[in-house]
Amino acid sequence: AGAGFRVSNLAVDYTFEDNPLETVHRFGLGMAFGQSTEEKRQASLNAQEAELQKQLVAAFMKENNSRIQNILAQAQRALDDGQYQDALQFIETARVLDPGYVGLENMEGEAYFGEGKSLEYQGNLSEATIAYQRCLNSKPDHTEAAKRLAAVSKLSNQEAARSDVIRQQFENALEAYAQ
Repeated sequence: AGAGFRVSNLAVDYTFEDNPLETVHRFGLGMAFGQSTEEKRQASLNAQEAELQKQLVAAFMKENNSRIQNILAQAQRALDDGQYQDALQFIETARVLDPGYVGLENMEGEAYFGEGKSLEYQGNLSEATIAYQRCLNSKPDHTEAAKRLAAVSKLSNQEAARSDVIRQQFENALEAYAQ
């Protein structure tokens, strides 16, 4: 029979033998120096796993950057073609992949500015106002957007005032017709 225990790097063992000639009691005291074979093996596995994880992260970052570059190239083509909503969708996709990617705000500001000019040209002043404001939210130093926003706001206010006058004239005409 026997028993033993180990605490940190110190081991104590006891063995009892009941032989026909004599009874034997054995005590052992051991001290380990350095790591055990199992601890060395586990440390090696941990180091290999950490290196593999590092390589996987590097490969993912490289692939992700390549993906973002491709998406931004598509966004630039859409901007060049005047497809501002498509460009904004590509930019938003890139933002999902890497929210802090440098240059997204500039490209987004240009897309909103182009959309604002297009809407202004179509006579849709309320949506043009929103697009110019979004451009300024993305690129606060976009002076042309600030100028266009002021001009569109002024035109919108003039149309609203003109609409009030026309509405009043229409109501007066209806009242006169009814009498």
